[in-house]
Amino acid sequence: MTREPVPLPECKTTPILEVEAKTTPPATHMPVMGYPLVIPMAALDEHQAHLNHGQTLDTLARRGGISLSEAVALIERKPFHPMSDAYAMSCLRGLHL
Repeated sequence: MTREPVPLPECKTTPILEVEAKTTPPATHMPVMGYPLVIPMAALDEHQAHLNHGQTLDTLARRGGISLSEAVALIERKPFHPMSDAYAMSCLRGLHL
């Protein structure tokens, strides 16, 4: 039985960040490295993934996912720049689909 990812409790609308379910299919969600979180692939920009990483979103997911700061860059469609995980998490928690 496949379970859907569970939204983080502090979000009042559909969140970008979701708690990772053990059965979350990689084709629909991007793993966040170092955290039990996933991000819907629909929220990430494929073209920006090519610009920032030279890889597709599917390839990044199969290779283990992306960091929080990489997620911010792909969602905001901007070049990657390092930021603390705390700052990146606050950016991501403020974004909703």
